[in-house]
Amino acid sequence: MAKMKADEILKKAEELYLDDQLESATDVILESKALLDRPLFHYNLGSLYLKREKLGPARLHLEMAKKEGFSYPMLWKNLEVIKSQPQIVDPVKSRNIWESFSAKYREIPSDFFIIFFLLFLSISTLGLRKKVIRPLVFVFFLLLSFAPWGVKTFLDKEVNFAVVITTTRVFEGPSSIYTDLGEVAEGSRVLVSKLKDGWFYIVSPKEFQGWSKQEDLVIY
Repeated sequence: MAKMKADEILKKAEELYLDDQLESATDVILESKALLDRPLFHYNLGSLYLKREKLGPARLHLEMAKKEGFSYPMLWKNLEVIKSQPQIVDPVKSRNIWESFSAKYREIPSDFFIIFFLLFLSISTLGLRKKVIRPLVFVFFLLLSFAPWGVKTFLDKEVNFAVVITTTRVFEGPSSIYTDLGEVAEGSRVLVSKLKDGWFYIVSPKEFQGWSKQEDLVIY
């Protein structure tokens, strides 16, 4: 029953989309959030916002669909349309190799590291039982296999990805009284750390390090 309802909702939204009634199609998806799978909800909403040229909300929902494990060619295509805009910034596009690598590393799902750890543990345990490897080597392999997961967990606690919902100004301190360092365009993605008095501190990209209003950014 729920599936039939979801199919009807998507069909209605598609009809409105094809009729160029984009705002109405968006409303249908928003009003039906509880009836749609989360990845499907975010993908459709993000795609509609993109069609309406609302890059901030579009990027947020498409990134959330990606995070939820939604895998569909149009998702990647729509994200690429946003990323290719010349005004869009993203840590992974940084010319600094370490900054770009660090951002890409944070994008890897935690499940991947868990599977890698369990696989490495199983192989090492088998080698220990068959006496192919020594106990000290086993401990070394165990620590080695845990390291990527540990680093990922540490980084995720320190910083978060956030999407710039609306073009935001960046300041040296958590207030507009500080020196204005420039602006970050709607639809960009940044890494933020601390939150102070309604202001997020942007960590990366480094050329935009500074404070921006919390209301302009959304962590996902």
